[in-house]
Amino acid sequence: MSNTRVILAGLKHSGKSTLALRLAEELSLPYFDLDRLIETEYRTDRLVACRDIYRRHGRRYFMSLETQAAKRLSLALRKRPGVGALGGGTCDNAAAVEALVGCALIVYLRDGEARLFERIMRGGLPAFLPKDDPSAAFHELYLRRDALYRRLADVEIDIDGAEADEAYSRLRTVVLENRHAR
Repeated sequence: MSNTRVILAGLKHSGKSTLALRLAEELSLPYFDLDRLIETEYRTDRLVACRDIYRRHGRRYFMSLETQAAKRLSLALRKRPGVGALGGGTCDNAAAVEALVGCALIVYLRDGEARLFERIMRGGLPAFLPKDDPSAAFHELYLRRDALYRRLADVEIDIDGAEADEAYSRLRTVVLENRHAR
């Protein structure tokens, strides 16, 4: 599996970063987190979280950073094997998606709407949800992004209700079955 190039995609809190890091460690491959690449792209004297970049500068500016970070991720995976994790909203950024298509096997981790909303709200109201009726807004967002990730992905894994070890086992199986896809 040394030639493995895989990117995990999915909505916020679907486990992309955790599972990608675990897979990278098992395969002794480099791990790339698009959110960390965005934060690096922001270039200040201290690390600023994606959430704060988005709040300070807005969607358009954030998406321009995300596009640059996606291009860096794509270039890295075209040069050598590795495992990457996208941000939860990357599917909304057509330029970022365009940069990533074809550089790796894209795996959509599809989790349940209720589970994701609960996990997201544990961290407080995110910048991408309105204060009035965040549940209804998330429902619309979930439906839209689910459709986008299904179109983007080469492979989909249903992890709704799965514990972390079971989700990883499903991912590992899919990666082994598709290791020569890219």
